[in-house]
Amino acid sequence: MLPASLKKYIWKFLSRRMGLSWNLKCGYTIDISSYSDWCVYNDLFVDREYDLAIEKTLSGISNKSQLNVVDLGANVGYFPLRFLDLLYRDSTYHGNVQFWLVEASNDLVQHLNIKFHALESEHLAFNIVKGLVGNKTGGANFYLHKDSLKSSALTKLKHQNNYIEY
Repeated sequence: MLPASLKKYIWKFLSRRMGLSWNLKCGYTIDISSYSDWCVYNDLFVDREYDLAIEKTLSGISNKSQLNVVDLGANVGYFPLRFLDLLYRDSTYHGNVQFWLVEASNDLVQHLNIKFHALESEHLAFNIVKGLVGNKTGGANFYLHKDSLKSSALTKLKHQNNYIEY
């Protein structure tokens, strides 16, 4: 069995070398640049963890309604992409869609702004909010890790501490 550090190195090498990406039906290409991205990609697109909830939401809306979708802990933004992919596959909904993405990591917020504002259109908007979900005021310590799946408001092990507003 390979040590975890060697697995991460191999993954980084292979993902860069292979240029792992996937073209979605909605026209967006997902770039998978880390093992964390690969794990989240598989949860959403392979295991389809949120598909039932998304499909139920899409089946219960009228064609002219405003659809608001919230992603708490947006990470690299795969949930909105899965939502859009299923929405465009359905193609019966032609109303406005507004996404609210909440993320505590400043680096990921910048990444999300670049990624999603390029997708905006007359009927599609993205609001990216830097922060934690919690109380109406104040904030909490958020421990950032270079592997975004290991960032947490709960653990302090080998993480960079940042105070983030709610």
